Amino acid sequence: MHLLKAALPELSSIEPIEFDEAEQRLVARGNAHLDFGNSRISADRIIYYQEYELADAIGNVTISKDGYRLIAERLSYDMQENILSIDNIRTGQWPIYISSDNAGGNIDHTFFEDITIYYGNPNFLGPNISSKKMEYINKDGGILKMGATTFKIGNIPLFKLPQYSHKIRETPFFIDANAGTDGQLGTYFQTTTLLSINQWLRLGTNFDAYTARGLLAGPAAQYSYNTETQTINGALSTAYINDQDESPNDINDQPIEPERGFAEWRHQHHIGERIHMTTSVSYWSDSEVTRDFREDYFRRNQQPDSFVESVYTGDNYLLSVFGRFRPNDFQLIQERLPEVRFDLLPVPVFKTGAYQRFSSSYARLRENYDNTVPNIDQKSQSDRFDLTYRLERPVSLSDWLTFTPLAGARFTHYENQEFDPIVYNILGFDSDL
Repeated sequence: MHLLKAALPELSSIEPIEFDEAEQRLVARGNAHLDFGNSRISADRIIYYQEYELADAIGNVTISKDGYRLIAERLSYDMQENILSIDNIRTGQWPIYISSDNAGGNIDHTFFEDITIYYGNPNFLGPNISSKKMEYINKDGGILKMGATTFKIGNIPLFKLPQYSHKIRETPFFIDANAGTDGQLGTYFQTTTLLSINQWLRLGTNFDAYTARGLLAGPAAQYSYNTETQTINGALSTAYINDQDESPNDINDQPIEPERGFAEWRHQHHIGERIHMTTSVSYWSDSEVTRDFREDYFRRNQQPDSFVESVYTGDNYLLSVFGRFRPNDFQLIQERLPEVRFDLLPVPVFKTGAYQRFSSSYARLRENYDNTVPNIDQKSQSDRFDLTYRLERPVSLSDWLTFTPLAGARFTHYENQEFDPIVYNILGFDSDL
């Protein structure tokens, strides 16, 4: 092997290096290498212009630096300005792999054209995204910014976004898959796929295939947004199926329609240190839909609850608004539409060592017996007022024992009560009460 040392880089090759003195040009052929700093360019042929510190690599080009590797057909590199121009690129670090027609810029800020990014090893069923243009910024571990972007599984497009950005250090996707054979479902394949859209949002789908039931599909999402003043976290999971099987009746012995589905939404929002909001919504088309198609979830949540709560935390009190509602007609739920509540936290009673606390609330209550109690199609509703006062005096008897006598009073009053007399008779009460 012949070796020629230039002023800064080192050029080497298997074949003798040609030197054109007039143009100050070096040509290396046959496993040629250009080493500078901690970087190496390898190619079939490398032309290096000493005067301009310009390298032109052609054929089976490889750039290696600090464990990072890029493969291309051709590369031009201006060492003075640190500018790259590359054709037909393949590069990446787990879990992201990139192919592009061409790119230009520098190591810290590069522009790509006609690019495809694969999550995991590229294969015919692998998740990937493609775009006409992408910008790479070497910041916070690497940021990818793309224009109009198409999300695909293999060559099958799923959806398109007008723009997309992603931090390389963050997990780019989530895939949960399950397959098997069941006497009720047939041979099945269940999937939940989420792709990172930007730094705080993931979008994707639930997509299942059942030989005995058909296709189940619906959008899914996760989001987590944090600033100095607020925090937002949540998740959405939905699905719909036109069930090809004749399902048994539901928990209330009501027929189950073939149009079936579910939607689950969880949301938390914190504003500063005072305001906290929580939302939980569970819509099921029937009592058996998650048991049939999401059995693991059904085991953890057999009686779905839907509510919205907002709490303001004062210095020594809580003010809250709570609403519970009934999106599922197979459930008998006491709805609160809404309940407003004030809680005074324990307050010392002068210097007596005693503490007092107080709470008051108003709730609009409603119960809908439709489809849950036979022969009843009626709503019962009322207004409830509730007041509670409590006085307590902790007495320390020893280091490990405290005795706390207390006294309290509670007042509850109902108004505007509406109740179907038929319900009294079915439940065994006197309807004249």
